[in-house]
Amino acid sequence: MAVEVVDTPPIIENANLQTLLDYWLGKVDGLTPPRRTDIDPLQIPRLLPHIWIQERVTGTDDFRCRLAGEDVKSNYPTKVVGRIFREVIGDDAWALVREQYLLAIGTPGVCHFRGPVYLHTIRRGGMGERLAMPLRNDDGENTFVIGATIYTPMSERALEEEGSPPRIAFTPLKVLVGST
Repeated sequence: MAVEVVDTPPIIENANLQTLLDYWLGKVDGLTPPRRTDIDPLQIPRLLPHIWIQERVTGTDDFRCRLAGEDVKSNYPTKVVGRIFREVIGDDAWALVREQYLLAIGTPGVCHFRGPVYLHTIRRGGMGERLAMPLRNDDGENTFVIGATIYTPMSERALEEEGSPPRIAFTPLKVLVGST
């Protein structure tokens, strides 16, 4: 599965995720993502359990988890904060996640995912919706990815009945700024 680059804003089903996108866009300056220090998770309290922040490890394509809300942490069998994320989710899942993170910070823009989540970590099926957006460090470089994952556990049978293929779309920031 590959990330589809689109020229339309994401259609977000979950109202809390829409709130996160709106909050993040409110911190954008022209075509420049906000700094990590511009984000105050307490201003989006309903998302606190679902928010996570990853930081790119200098000189690599790895990311280290810097923050994970309680809901996020509960969906991993081991500690996630402070760890290299590839080591937490495994190489197969990391290939897709890596593509999204690098696209988000490199272009910059927003990745929107809808489909099965946490399959590589908790081995318990569920559907989810996720956003991933870049943040700058103090030097002005896009090195952080902030996001949130909304997860609904489902039985394997319910997942099969759902039948919707996962969708990962990337919207460049220039599209989002032009549409607001």
